Amino acid sequence: MKRLFRLLLAVLIIIGAWFFLIKENQQEATYKSSLPAGVLYDHLLQWAIVLPQGVDSVRTVAKTPYREISQVIYAGAEPFDVSWEVESLTDSTANVHGYFNKKGSDFKQRLKILFGQSDIPDQSRAVTQHVANTLQTKNQGFAVGSIGDTLVPEKFVAYISVQSTVRNKARDMIYSIGDVMSYIKKNEIPLDGDPFLEVTSWDRSSDRISFDFNFPISTVDSLPESSLVKFKTVAALKAMHVPFYGNYRISDISWYQLLAHAQLKGIDVQELPVEIYRNDPHMGGNELEWRADVMLPFR
Repeated sequence: MKRLFRLLLAVLIIIGAWFFLIKENQQEATYKSSLPAGVLYDHLLQWAIVLPQGVDSVRTVAKTPYREISQVIYAGAEPFDVSWEVESLTDSTANVHGYFNKKGSDFKQRLKILFGQSDIPDQSRAVTQHVANTLQTKNQGFAVGSIGDTLVPEKFVAYISVQSTVRNKARDMIYSIGDVMSYIKKNEIPLDGDPFLEVTSWDRSSDRISFDFNFPISTVDSLPESSLVKFKTVAALKAMHVPFYGNYRISDISWYQLLAHAQLKGIDVQELPVEIYRNDPHMGGNELEWRADVMLPFR
């Protein structure tokens, strides 16, 4: 009996030492998603747009693009910290790790958890479930095809250069389309293909982008001058390609999938996406039938 008691005591001491001295975080959670790591990172920056019950606000205090985010979650009288880590698994899957810690005395918080007097286990589960549920909703709003290679022929285009962010690119395209199409219609210039976005710079730390919104047109003898619309010839493009189906507002999901695929396969690409829009959203219809051909040019 004494040996059994000593054995149990030793086990309790080992567990206690691990829980209070070795275990790095008060609460941890992991979630696997069928979305690329870049999409998960962006989602974790935005998950608090719609707050789950019991959470008052969320503040992001630090971030390492596409890998880590540190946030403070204000819920009730005691805020708590969460550190998110995004782990890329394949070009279309990733893990999210959440590490939760209450502010104040770490020993006191762990003791409260041990005796069931802390609310951080329930709060961390609620936050993780909310993130998982909103990701699942996003996942149902698009589809992607198989990754392959493609060749896009040379095109002469009318275009407008735009400064934006990845998140706001669709909104800023809508603001710009009227200027280009007004010029084309006013001067009766025939269109010669589907419009396409051509990213010319991308600051990955801030997600700010510059892009040309291009409209292929037939070459004509002369073009009236415009203070907004410019013209150029876009060279033939050989690129890695994937078809995206869904609202063009979230077509950047395919950017991250192509980038992850290129990294995993050791393919040298330019991190300057090109999107060709095969449908006109102004015509409405089922968003899952809207197609964009998304590409990363080979170097």
